[in-house]
Amino acid sequence: LLAATMSTSSSFLVIGSSIITRDIPKSFKKTLSQKEEVIWGRWALIILTIGAGIFGLYGGYMVALLGVLGLGTFIGASLPVIIGYQWQKASTQAAITSEIIVLFMSIFVSIVYEQVLKQKLPGGIAGYSYMIMFVFIIMIFVSLFTKQSAGDYLPEKMKLYFKHME
Repeated sequence: LLAATMSTSSSFLVIGSSIITRDIPKSFKKTLSQKEEVIWGRWALIILTIGAGIFGLYGGYMVALLGVLGLGTFIGASLPVIIGYQWQKASTQAAITSEIIVLFMSIFVSIVYEQVLKQKLPGGIAGYSYMIMFVFIIMIFVSLFTKQSAGDYLPEKMKLYFKHME
């Protein structure tokens, strides 16, 4: 468990460091030499490591909130994709609508409703559980009333995919 945690942390730190030293300068049309990238990358890695350590130690509830927000959003956003791959009648509009609702609900439920307003959702169930149920219902409901990219209107490659699933 410790090795998996350290590996994941290391990956995120290296990715963050490379974004700072390579991607951000390129977005401003500035290129660094290989030597400069290495030097700036090391400094970025040190700063990110110290910042992450401080945030982890003193972030308190914010660390847990980011975990719940990330997990709920990930699961909620994955659900329309899973439904779309398993149900021929799922439409593109339903998936897009569901994804937008996931984004807004995850922010509203996790931050505004539970943290700012200090409200609890009924049944003692986590907020993202309601979000997942709501997104599931929206995906099916919108799919029933939109026909583009669903059923007979599927792209040929998707028809082939569903043909092999039968």
